[in-house]
Amino acid sequence: MFDDRHRVSLIDSEQYLLQCQLYVELNPVRAKMVLYPAQYDWSSYQHNGLGKPISCLTPHPLYHGSGLTNGA
Repeated sequence: MFDDRHRVSLIDSEQYLLQCQLYVELNPVRAKMVLYPAQYDWSSYQHNGLGKPISCLTPHPLYHGSGLTNGA
């Protein structure tokens, strides 16, 4: 019954990992829940884009090496 509802895709490249993270962080904007990703409090953007500490978040080393962060 639920076999086709949820699909799993392997993140097999560094570029795809960054694309997935960007998709997740911008999804509240695309869904018109907020105008800017910083306005959505329950997103990793709070850490990755604004540098706010989030105790349950462990950033991938690739993300910090990409130059996409604010240096946090």
